[in-house]
Formats: sequence, C-alpha cells, structure tokens
Amino acid sequence: MFAVAAALLLIAPVAARAQQPGDTGQALPPIVIATGRCVAEVAPDRASVAVTVQRLESDPAQAIADATRMFNTFKHDVEALALPDVILRSSGVSVGKQYDYDGQHRSFRGYQANAALNIETSDPQKLAAVPPLATKDRIDDVGEFELFVSEAKRNTAIEACLPKATADAKTKAAAMARGVGLTLGPVVWISDFEPEAAQPRFRAFAAPMAAAMPAPPPVQSVAVGVERITVSAVVSFRLNAEKP
Repeated sequence: MFAVAAALLLIAPVAARAQQPGDTGQALPPIVIATGRCVAEVAPDRASVAVTVQRLESDPAQAIADATRMFNTFKHDVEALALPDVILRSSGVSVGKQYDYDGQHRSFRGYQANAALNIETSDPQKLAAVPPLATKDRIDDVGEFELFVSEAKRNTAIEACLPKATADAKTKAAAMARGVGLTLGPVVWISDFEPEAAQPRFRAFAAPMAAAMPAPPPVQSVAVGVERITVSAVVSFRLNAEKP
C-alpha cells in the first residue's frame, strides 16, 4: 500500500476588490489536485563486477610489471568468455607503499601495485563465470555483483507506467470531488515526479588467496530478482459546480 498524497483546494471569491478591465466579477471555479502512482517491476538486464589485481614487491617497477602481466592475462581470459554486450573498463595501474602497524610503530612491507577491471554484460548468468576465472589466474579480490536496469529499459517502463499513474490520480480526484458534491471538469495541469527505484544486489563469492590455490569453484547461478520503479503523477482538475 502506498500513502495517498492528495489535496482539495477550493479557491473562494475575493471580497471587496477593485474590478479590473475585462473582469466579470465572478469567482474562479475550485480545483482539486491529486497524486497518482504506478509501480513497475522490472527485471535487471545488466550486471557488473569489479576484479582487482594486487601485487606486492620490494621494487615498485617489479610490482607494476607483475600486476600488468596478471591483469593482461585475466583480461584476455575474460574476453574469451564472449560475454554478450560486454563493456570492459580499466582503472590503469597504480602503485603505493604498504606498511604493517603494531599499534605505535609501522614497518615497511613493500610496494603494492593495483589494477582493476570492471566487467559489465547483459547476461548475469554468464558473468557468474568470472570469479572462478579469477581464481584460476590467482586473483583473490573479486567485488560485489551489481544487477541493474539499463537506462533504455528503465525509460520504457516509466513511459508505460505514466498513463496508469495519471489515471490513478483522476480516480482519486473524482472520489474527492464526489465527497463535496462536485464533479471533475477539464484538466488544469499535469506533472510527474522523479521515479524512485531500489536496485537488488548480491555479494559475489571471492576466490580466497592462499599459499596453495584451490581448484576453481563451480560456476554459480545468479538470482536476478526485480527492481521496483515507482512513478508518480500530479494532476489538477477544475471542478464543476453542478451536482453529479
């Protein structure tokens, strides 16, 4: 259930005012303003995950070289998956000093190079093959899977929902008008609200890094779920003075 946001505004005659040219002296008709809503449940059609290569070495150049090599190997393996409508984004390679802390002191560990690859596709099920691939390539930093609705599909859902939202507003406005013995007249104005949405997410399994790497885990399926998009429309009607 969604709360109904609606208001009945009666515009009363203004007493003791000077008559302007062309003014008939008649009071403006009352208006009613109502908010209608429509909720669309849309299955996400895009999925993404970020995988980060990390290499720690005493020499920064060696850390960068190792991270670059591992990154290129992993990227090549991802490309071999032939994910549909795939978009690959790279953060480049960064390097920085790493320290261990014992509460009061710190000791230098080495230089850590990082290289991240964000993988986006239209097939969440095939994207589930990425974590086992990262394990095979000795990469343990696999981020969360993110499922989301593409802009094109989202706009289509909103356009389909808007007529239902305005119809809902009209139904509420007519009910309020009946409550005061009036009927709906012509529309004065219509406006929409920015849709609200909650995107489903789930955490991907990460391949643990150990001294001896385990065998890649089996490919897991992805529970896609739905995204709920709430579309709101505000409609104003003039009210007819005659009884319904």
